[in-house]
Amino acid sequence: MSRGLIVVDVQNAFCEGGSVPLSGGARIATKIADLWSGSAVSSTRTSRPPSPGGRVDAVFFKGAHSSSESGFEGADEQGMALADWLRARGVEHVDVVGIATDHFVRATALDAVKAGFRAHVRLDYSVGVAPDTINSTLNDFR
Repeated sequence: MSRGLIVVDVQNAFCEGGSVPLSGGARIATKIADLWSGSAVSSTRTSRPPSPGGRVDAVFFKGAHSSSESGFEGADEQGMALADWLRARGVEHVDVVGIATDHFVRATALDAVKAGFRAHVRLDYSVGVAPDTINSTLNDFR
């Protein structure tokens, strides 16, 4: 079974000092950089994110034409959807990490399952917005 890493919305805007800062965003970005030794795909709302560790195999832009939280609602620069890209590479299981656990990470993980992938959210490599929505998200994952 081939495994992939999806890095969701790790960008300066969500780190302390950014335009929409999350407490712990910079810490998680650093942890992900340490984890990210192989290859990964990244899902983002804005421009290409930095690749602090391993290589980024593809970037999937979401929210370009409508509000979206899931990386599975985006496409790469050639217009390929994330699910199609993963299937073309034989990926069956994805680890999902990033910012924010209770929004973008949640939506991406749940859509991964809907698309037929086994998904594992690495909570130790994710940060959320608020305790109540994080708890609700954890219930959704069960």
